[in-house]
Amino acid sequence: MSTPIETSFDFKQNEAKNFRHHNLASAPANPKKGQVYFNSTSDIEYIWNGLEWVPRPKIATDEQASTGTAEDVVINPKQLKAGLDSKQTKLNYTPENADNRVNSISSESTNTQYPSAKLLWDLLLTYAKLASPAFTGAPTVPTVTAGDSSTKIANTEFVMTAITAAMTGGLVYKGAWDTSNATDFSALNSYRPIKKGWIFRCTGTGCTIDSVDYKANDVIIFNRDVAATTAITSAAIDKFDHTENEDTVLLNAVQTLTNKTINASNNTISNLALSMFASGVILTALSNSPSDTKLLTEKAIKTLLDLKANLASPTFTGTPKAPTPDFGDDSKKIATTEFVQAAVSDASTGMAKCQTYNNPSLSPVDGRCTWTISHTLGTANVISEIYEVSTGAKVIMDKEATSSTIYTIKMNANSDVAANTYKVVLVGVVQ
Repeated sequence: MSTPIETSFDFKQNEAKNFRHHNLASAPANPKKGQVYFNSTSDIEYIWNGLEWVPRPKIATDEQASTGTAEDVVINPKQLKAGLDSKQTKLNYTPENADNRVNSISSESTNTQYPSAKLLWDLLLTYAKLASPAFTGAPTVPTVTAGDSSTKIANTEFVMTAITAAMTGGLVYKGAWDTSNATDFSALNSYRPIKKGWIFRCTGTGCTIDSVDYKANDVIIFNRDVAATTAITSAAIDKFDHTENEDTVLLNAVQTLTNKTINASNNTISNLALSMFASGVILTALSNSPSDTKLLTEKAIKTLLDLKANLASPTFTGTPKAPTPDFGDDSKKIATTEFVQAAVSDASTGMAKCQTYNNPSLSPVDGRCTWTISHTLGTANVISEIYEVSTGAKVIMDKEATSSTIYTIKMNANSDVAANTYKVVLVGVVQ
C-alpha cells in the first residue's frame, strides 16, 4: 500500500536516484501545473502546462529543418542560422556600413540609416529622466483643478489659487485705526475692499459709534466682506475690549479676575495661599464623597499614601488576594492558591496527555490548506501523527508547534478538503 504525501520534499540539492516518471497508457485526471508522466503507449514524456499536456520536443534532423514539413520537432540554432542565410533581401534588412551611418537624426531620416551609440546618448541627455528628473529653464505643466488632492504636479497658478482660498475668512492683521474724535468708520475707508477676518488695533483717544466705545488698544475684527463702494457699519465689526472690566484675561498683566476661567497650562499663577480658596475647597482628609473641585493638603495625601503598598517589593499584610490566572499560564502573573492546587492536581495525573482532533472544512490558498489546532496540553513538547479517517492510513503533512497552545498543519490541495477527512493525535510530554 502506498503512503499519501500531502507536502513537498526539499532534497537540498541531493540526487533522487533510481527515480522514474509515472508510466500510464493515457494522461492522468485532474493534473496540476508542472506534473509529468510517461506515456507507455507512444513512448513520449508529457508535461501539464496548466492548459494542456505538452510532449517533450524532439530535435529535427537537417532534412526535416530544410523541408519544413515536420510539426512535432524543433530546430537547433545551427539549423536556424542556415535557414536564415541568404534571406536578408526578403527580410528587407540592410547591414550597417559607412554609407548608411548618420551623425544626426531628423524628419528626413530613413529606416535603413543607423545612428551611432554616441549620437543616441547625446540625444537622450536632452530629455528628462523618468525617475527623479531635474528640469532646467522654466518647465510648465497644466493647471490642476482647484481643490485636487493627489500626486499630480501643482504649478504656481494652482498654488496661488489654493492660498487665496485658504486665506478666505482667515484672521489677517491690517494695521491701526486712529479713533481720535471719530464719529464714523471713515478712517478705515482707505482699506476697502475689506475681507472677512481682517483685524485692526485701535489707537488714539477713543470714540463712540452706534453706542459702542472704541478705545486705544481695543481690537476689531470684520465679520463679513465690505466692498470698495459699501459704507462700513458697526454690524460688520466684532470688538474685543482690552480692559478687565470686559470678559478678557490679559497676558503678562496683574488683574483681579471675577468668575473667569484660566487655563493653567498656558499661564503662571503665583502667590496663592490657603486663605485665597473658597471655604471647603481645601480638605485635610479624604471625604466619602470625592469631588473634582476640592484639594487635599500634603499631610492628608501622605496619610493616604501610607495606607498603600509600594510598587517595588511591597510587603503585604493580612490576607492579600489576586485574580487566578488561566490554567497553563506561564508568565510573571501572581499565582493564587487556587492556581497552584489546580496545577498540582493536573501534574499528578501522569507525565503525558493525549488529545485527538478531526479537521474542519478547509479551503486552499495558493494550493495549500492550513489547519490550526488550539490544544490544552500546556507543554511545548508535542508529538503528533496524522491519519485518514476513512482508511486509518498514516498521512505525511507539514506540521509545527506554533506556540504552547497552537499546533499548525499544512497540506497540498487543489480543492476544498471536507471536514473529518483527517485525524491528528497530539501527545504532550512533560520534561
